[in-house]
Amino acid sequence: MDPRSLQFLKALLDSPGPSSFEVLPARAWRQEATSFAERVDADVSGNSFATVNAQATPRVMLAGHIDEIGVMVTYIDDEGYLSFDTIGGWDHQVFVGQRVQLLGRGGLVSGVIGKKAIHLMEKEDRDKVSKADDLWIDIGATSRKEADGRVRVGDAGVLASQVLEFPNGRIVSRSLDNRVGAFVVLEQRLLGVASQPLPWYLVSLALIIPVYLVLTAIPLFLALRAVKVGTDSPLAPASSGDGERATRL
Repeated sequence: MDPRSLQFLKALLDSPGPSSFEVLPARAWRQEATSFAERVDADVSGNSFATVNAQATPRVMLAGHIDEIGVMVTYIDDEGYLSFDTIGGWDHQVFVGQRVQLLGRGGLVSGVIGKKAIHLMEKEDRDKVSKADDLWIDIGATSRKEADGRVRVGDAGVLASQVLEFPNGRIVSRSLDNRVGAFVVLEQRLLGVASQPLPWYLVSLALIIPVYLVLTAIPLFLALRAVKVGTDSPLAPASSGDGERATRL
């Protein structure tokens, strides 16, 4: 993989954007698309489009989705601790002790997921599987009022991790299975689309729905193409994927 492609992939993967909150990865995707596309747009649902050779036929659509699994604040207690629920399908065992980034009203808010100390637990409780209901997020606040000034119920977040490069051309990252498709559809620039005309109308999409639902979305895609909004539009709900895994570049 060439250095520029790897830099873009890292920026896309490191941008926190759980389902329904994909503003940051969508913005990174559109910024990269401007390097070669004739036109870059976002629709009212939050899907992003990069168009090349718009006057040609037939129309070809390349699509990938950009959401990821995450967490959402559900309650703030009197001591400033946050209860949370999951966005997407999680193995709850990975939560304990993890650092998180929450999309707060003033920007990213760092936190750590905790649980009752093992030496304070009854023996039967020590052997139980941890669930999100038994955990909380500590953001360093000492009261509900202080926590309320930084996050709100309904704010979402992701695990605070960045792309890790392994030997043999492999990487580990959260959101990889979701966003690698959105990454691939922009790699069309490697085909030379910026320097030579294509024999077709090419549209690349970063979707807020998974690739396996694209066929269902095509009628909606055709309708939504007629409605454009600003490129930093809020994003709508999306589905989720799996957790981290090592992937060969």
